[in-house]
Amino acid sequence: MQQLEEIPADSFAARLKQLHTCLERLPEKSNAVIKLAYAKGLKLREIAASFSATEESIKKRIQRARALLQSCLGISTGGGGETP
Repeated sequence: MQQLEEIPADSFAARLKQLHTCLERLPEKSNAVIKLAYAKGLKLREIAASFSATEESIKKRIQRARALLQSCLGISTGGGGETP
């Protein structure tokens, strides 16, 4: 595995652009929960309150959105993973 310092800047810029493209392709609510969870750092209960939804439904929405992003980015995972 390459160290971060070894990855060319243009490769990083390309991956970042790809991430933004994938985020834009997400359904509106999925995009919103991802941004609230990861960009704003809100907790599940805070996101749930803003959507008038349960924490469990928000957790599932985040899991689905992450799966869509991974697919869009061409990332395969072994499953699992933490949600904020």
